[in-house]
Amino acid sequence: MFVVQAAGPSLMSKLSALDAAGEATNKDLVNTLSFTSIFAIPTFVGAVILHRDLVVTLYGPGFAPAGTLLVGLAALRIISTQSEPLIQALNGLDRPDVTMWITGTTLVGNVILGIGLTIVLGPIGVVIATLAAEAARYVAAVMLLRRELAPFPLFPRPLVEQMVASLLMGGTVLIFSRYVTIRGLGRPFLCSLVLVSSSTVWFCLSSRCSCGGQLEVHFRPRPK
Repeated sequence: MFVVQAAGPSLMSKLSALDAAGEATNKDLVNTLSFTSIFAIPTFVGAVILHRDLVVTLYGPGFAPAGTLLVGLAALRIISTQSEPLIQALNGLDRPDVTMWITGTTLVGNVILGIGLTIVLGPIGVVIATLAAEAARYVAAVMLLRRELAPFPLFPRPLVEQMVASLLMGGTVLIFSRYVTIRGLGRPFLCSLVLVSSSTVWFCLSSRCSCGGQLEVHFRPRPK
């Protein structure tokens, strides 16, 4: 989430300046959308595969059902890291009235839906309601931005490539956690080892994909 917190305010100010100058703002918005979920996507994939093992390892067998909540919260993080730059873009285009309406409406809907689903489904109802509210916030921001800006891709290529890299990481975790047994070390250690190694694979793949496989190094001459 710290990526969004760092990029959001700068995106808003930059889009505001570009819009005031009459220049195109799509490129900066797309660049921000491309990388704000760089940690949220692999977290979600890891949560889907190892949610029960992670909860049991950290809190004990009695909390195993809470693994579903972990998956829901990880999915929520993906949506929020994509919707927040859109909200900041609307603020940068001098539409705080629109963002306040979106936030207020989804908040009220979240509370009403959350109460009803909690009564029916229990704690998972809160997560479902929050997911629905955040998804509605994302859709509303997209629809309103479509009116303000020229068409822009919601899934830029770097974002898609990060998804592919995360799926490869998830496949590695799945294979090791289900088909590899190391006696004497225990499942928690194995899961931790696989997560660290596969995260390294994901980081290398996503960095290469996002940068197009190119690395530029600039040398600054030493002052005399």
